[in-house]
Amino acid sequence: MAILADVLNELGKRAKLTPQQITDMISNAELTKITVPDDVSSSILSNLLSPEIAAYNPEVKNAIKASLRAELLDPVDREMEGFLGLVEDEEFSASWKQNKSTYDRIKTLKEKLQTAVEAKVNAAKGSGTSKEAQRQIEELTAQIKRVEQEYQSKIQAQANEFAQREEGFVSDSYFGSFPYANDKIPVSANAKAAEYHIRDAAAKAGAKVVYNKDNRSLQIVNANDVSLPYIQNGAPVDFNTFATRLLAEAGMLKVNNPTPPAPQHPAPMPPQWQQQPQNGRVRDTSQLEQAIADASKTA
Repeated sequence: MAILADVLNELGKRAKLTPQQITDMISNAELTKITVPDDVSSSILSNLLSPEIAAYNPEVKNAIKASLRAELLDPVDREMEGFLGLVEDEEFSASWKQNKSTYDRIKTLKEKLQTAVEAKVNAAKGSGTSKEAQRQIEELTAQIKRVEQEYQSKIQAQANEFAQREEGFVSDSYFGSFPYANDKIPVSANAKAAEYHIRDAAAKAGAKVVYNKDNRSLQIVNANDVSLPYIQNGAPVDFNTFATRLLAEAGMLKVNNPTPPAPQHPAPMPPQWQQQPQNGRVRDTSQLEQAIADASKTA
């Protein structure tokens, strides 16, 4: 349960109140006695956004992107549409208009215009251009494109493989560094179990664990938009904090200072059984003690 004073304190910070204004607002001692259900406080803090937190909100981000696109890119789209008449290809024009990406439109229209210009230039040459020479040029051009595409595909495949291996190494290194409670199994087995638990918990919370190749580290982000961090109670969540907390709650980590068990004292031996060193054995001396007592009485 959250304390009402803490909730008001956070709201005051987001409202840009001064420290003194916040202090005056929550100075009533009764506010520390009032609790707010966790789901209510979480909903309040998640939906009342400060300017800093609003930058991480998917709905705000999408609204800003749509507004900027309309302001900056729509005029570019209208300008490019005027060049479609040079293409003289109705099927291409219809497909081009359906494409909503301005960047793709620029690329495809540029390529189509280049093809159209080359065709017009070749047509203008007329009989001056040998058909056999033209065929050889086209064949060589196609071969060059094939080689270039194969080369780029191999480079990309190697880059993808390297990235996957690097991510696996970083992940294994991170999850293998925890002091696991179950030391009866290999560290690698503990690490795999921990990784599965963290990724599963992240997915259930609407988050996703990703690899940041620039920082060479694991991060937790918004599952619906991986460009945004994962937000909990109105604040970005650090991956290490998220992982450590969940593993501790699951009982997978060693406890630093466990409570020692109470000492077990053996039950006291009956007085007639006196333990004396006899090669590890205990000798019964009760009969001897009784004989000495009887002799004393008759003396």
